[in-house]
Formats: sequence, structure tokens, C-alpha cells
Amino acid sequence: MPGANLSVAAKNTVGLYGLYAGYYLAGLLITPYLARCLGPIPFGRFSAFQALAATMAVFIEFGFSFSATAALQREHLSRSADRIISEVLMAKLWLSLPVSLVLLLVVRYVPALDNGPAFAALCLAAACCQGFSPAWIYQGYGRLIQYSALDMAIKALSVAAMFLWVHKAGDLTRAALFWTLGSFLSSTAGTLWIMRRVNWSRSLPPYTRIVSRLRDGLSLFCFRAATNLQSVIGPVLLSVAAPEAPLGAYAGADKISKHLAGVLYPVIEALYPIFRNSPRWTSGSVPRHLALTLVLLTLAGAILSLGLFITAPLLTSLLLGSKYPEAVVFVRVLSPLPVLAALGQSLGVHWMVPMGMGRLYSAITVAMLALYAISTVALSHWYGALGMCWAQILTAVTASSGMLVATLVQFKRSRPLELGD
Repeated sequence: MPGANLSVAAKNTVGLYGLYAGYYLAGLLITPYLARCLGPIPFGRFSAFQALAATMAVFIEFGFSFSATAALQREHLSRSADRIISEVLMAKLWLSLPVSLVLLLVVRYVPALDNGPAFAALCLAAACCQGFSPAWIYQGYGRLIQYSALDMAIKALSVAAMFLWVHKAGDLTRAALFWTLGSFLSSTAGTLWIMRRVNWSRSLPPYTRIVSRLRDGLSLFCFRAATNLQSVIGPVLLSVAAPEAPLGAYAGADKISKHLAGVLYPVIEALYPIFRNSPRWTSGSVPRHLALTLVLLTLAGAILSLGLFITAPLLTSLLLGSKYPEAVVFVRVLSPLPVLAALGQSLGVHWMVPMGMGRLYSAITVAMLALYAISTVALSHWYGALGMCWAQILTAVTASSGMLVATLVQFKRSRPLELGD
């Protein structure tokens, strides 16, 4: 692996951890506060608001944080980089139109989200701000640390505003407003800053180039959709399938487990452009560092899972308080998620896509989404929030197993497994 690529990967890893640290620290600071001052029902609705906004943002982002970032890192010294930014922004604009319509329909017909026009508008704004985040541009140019610092500062202001002006159950819409403002200011300021420092084409890109960008990001969109939707859509589905279930307790447990499951994701995302552009794949060998990365990520995920299971009572008491007694059981059922996420994400992003198995990977992730949708609706209808937790574990085990089997079969059929330097 060339030293220059390692340097870029290291910088982007630090930057991605900065972004995720801002997100997680904001969540760790505000979740205990909102869980206590809003109470179980409004807190559950706020969690459903966050989940829906993040879900719709996945469809706008469309995997460009992988495909477009890799393209920028290849072309950042040429004039092609100018066109890449314009093409991706226009593609996101296209995607935002149907996404906005679907989001407004969901808000209208899901009871946990139907809190008036202002709440719906804030949810739409939050989804667009997250979907149009300029983080991928900073990552492509190796400047992600700068955006991370900006994002963390703005999130700190957003959290401070919640502490100052959100105090009771009736402040639900106000909490949503401050959360959305944080995303808006971060995306807007970050976009204005980077656009003044890089060259980008301001002309309207051709239709064919936009379609090409969408095609490039499709397989990785399936990955992002599968992992992100499974990570964030739980409270929305639970509120539909089992309205009487303890949404607040489930949402709190879901946040705790997903925060830990996402700890390793910045490493996976930062290393993708290097593995994707590695000449080793064309020579028929598997880089030794890639095999080692898979082992280390899976081991780290196992440690996180074990720690989550053991400390579940302490974590729920500290983060949620005494009004959510069911959350301890939910957290323990969800505790395998960190190791399953590490294994599945590393296999899919670092192995299957670079090996030319993008279509199979897309098929597995689409099947994973279908299984998740069916199992969550069925199990949560019969067993409430606990059924929703078991549905997540079932889906994660099935997806990781499918990716592992597909990767091993591909190696056996095409060529012997050779480990390069």
C-alpha cells in the first residue's frame, strides 16, 4: 500500500472519527437529558423523528460517500474532479424530490410522527441537510479533519440550545428544531467553505453523466441502505406494527447498541478507496493487510459486543434513567450487533465490491432489507419491542453469513486464495 494512500486514509479516518464523535457525543449528552425531561412517549416520538430523517437521508446520499469519494481521490489533481462534484450534487437533487414526497406521506400517516405541519417540515429539512452533507468532498480531497472540527462545534451549539430551551414534554417540536438547525448549519457552512477552496464546474452536467454517477453508486447505495436503514428505521416500524409497545424504552436501547455498533464504521469507510483502487485485485492476490483488517475489525466488534452485554444495566441507568426498565433486556438482546456489523461491513465493502461482486452484494443487501422488513413487522406484532430486537439480530446474522459464504465460494471458483504483501 503506497505511503501517500496510507497518509490520506489516516487523515480521513481521524476526520471520520471526528464526525462520528460529534454525532455520538451529541447523542450521549442529549439522550439522557431528553429521556428524562420529555418522558417516554415524547422521547419515543423524537427518536422516530430522528430515525425517519436519517432513513430518508440514506436515499439522497445514495452511496456517494464511497463511490464519489473514491473517484475524487483518483481524479483530484485533474479537471475531472470539477465535474464529479457537479454531477453528484445534481444526482442528489434528483433523488431529493421523490424522497421528499415519501417522507411527507409517512409523517402524515404514522401516528408517532403526525405532530403537525411544523414537525413534518423539520423532518424534511433534517433529511435534506443530512443527505446533502459535504463530508464526501472533504474526504475526497483529504480535508475531512477540517469539516469534522466545524461539525463538532455546531453540534455543541445545538446541544447547548436544547439544554437551555427544552425542559418539558411540550417542548418536543422545539427539540426537533434545534436538532435540525445543527444539521442545516453544518451542511451549509461546510459547503460554502469547501466550494471557495476547490475547483468545481458550475455548468449543468449532462443527463448521461448524472445517470452514470447513480449507476456507480448503486451497489454501495444498497450497502448503505441495508446497514443504515436497519440502524435507524426501527422506531418508525415499531410505531406502525405495535403502537402500544414501549417506544421510548426501545428507542433508548436501540441508540445505545447502534452507537457502539458504529464505532468501527469510520475505519471501514476511510479504507474503502484504497482497497477499491488496489491493483492487487487485478493480479489475482489478496493483500495481506486486507485479510488482517477483517480479522482485527471482527475481533474489535466482538469485544464491543461482550462489553455491551455486561454493562447493559449500568448503561441504561446512566443514559436513560429509571423510567425505562425494559431497556436492559432490549440492550442485551441487541448486544451482538457490533461484531455482526463489523464482519458484514468489512466483507461487503472491502472484499465483495473490489472483487467485482457488486451485483451479488446488492442482491444480498436487498434480500437483507426484505427479511428485515418482514421479520420486524411480524415479530414486533407478536412480541412487541422484544420481537423488533430479535428481528434485527436475525437479519444481521443472515446477512453476514451470506456475505461470508459468497466470498468463500467466489475464491474457490475463480482462483486460489493468495495473500500478497
